[in-house]
Amino acid sequence: MYKYVYIDDTQDQIEIGTINGIKQGGKIDVTFIKPGLWEQKITELTELLKTSQGLIVDLRLNDLPYDDNNRAQYRGSTIAQELRTLVKEKTIIDIPIFLISADEKLDESLDKTSLDLFDGVISKNTIGNTGISFADFIKMLCAYAEAYLFIEGHKDITQLLKLDDTKLLDTRFIDEFQKAVQYPNHVVIRFIGKEFIQKTTVLVSEDILAARLGIDKSSEDWVLLKEEFLKPFFYTGILSEFYERWWWPQIEDWWYTKISQETTIRTLSATERIELLKTLKKGLRLKPASMSEKSKSDKFWTICKAQKFPIDTIDGFLIAGQDNNFPWQEKEYVSNDEALRPQDNDAWKSVATIEKNRLQSMKDFYGKKEQRVRR
Repeated sequence: MYKYVYIDDTQDQIEIGTINGIKQGGKIDVTFIKPGLWEQKITELTELLKTSQGLIVDLRLNDLPYDDNNRAQYRGSTIAQELRTLVKEKTIIDIPIFLISADEKLDESLDKTSLDLFDGVISKNTIGNTGISFADFIKMLCAYAEAYLFIEGHKDITQLLKLDDTKLLDTRFIDEFQKAVQYPNHVVIRFIGKEFIQKTTVLVSEDILAARLGIDKSSEDWVLLKEEFLKPFFYTGILSEFYERWWWPQIEDWWYTKISQETTIRTLSATERIELLKTLKKGLRLKPASMSEKSKSDKFWTICKAQKFPIDTIDGFLIAGQDNNFPWQEKEYVSNDEALRPQDNDAWKSVATIEKNRLQSMKDFYGKKEQRVRR
């Protein structure tokens, strides 16, 4: 069982529900405390964290007084900054810190530097329903607690990623890792999590995996395929308890040796990929993924960032803000359908500058087409 400290200025039904949800299954124990005088609270925290594996903190700690008319003169980000500083000074050991807040516009309240203090940011309003489920939040808390404990004695990249050697890794990723490892553990874990695992790299998510294999995830034997044939390529390094990923280069090698030495998977349609996969086992029940309404190719390779369905990159628009991506990271796209009529502006803000003229041309084309239909 992992122990977390939870700091909030109130403990009403929302907080009680959150704490009870986190404690489901007996994997996480929660100690709830309220804010107080700064010096006293930091002293209390440093003592509690000696026997705890993580911290959950609300952003706004001054909405309600902690006694009589006294309110906290600091925020959750201030506590996180102080703890990260104490880690650098080797006063305390490093721990995962999660921000849980009802503030829906955190990017207006916190800059990037402040957000980087946290291992995760969770919406208090949506946890357990429309946001992350309690089951997944528990997995996240456990995965990060375990990662921080493991990294204490394992600073080699092959140990952290559970690899026999580094041949699967881009040398530029290894170089950046060697820079990060000179800093406290939270910097290393954030670098691996944010810049390697959460991006599409040599590791791919289940959605990308299904897209590249051409499979509709609702297929009856999708789980069987993963368990019986793709399990050897499952990522088992740090944070794998929460982030399910597969080593794509190993799957490509498997495709070449077990499926087809004559055709590369990238050149095949979804239907062609499925027909070849069915040769693995008689009666394998798989169905090809379908194209979205305004797609033209089913040689799927990625997914729409907003709607998550598979697309070929030729049927997508590059999302803005990726000019400074690391070279080992693949670009993210939205589908033609999403670009024309956005459904989820939280997932992306705009298309890349180089794509704007093409998007306008597509809007003009479909606008004129719709006008002809209405006539």
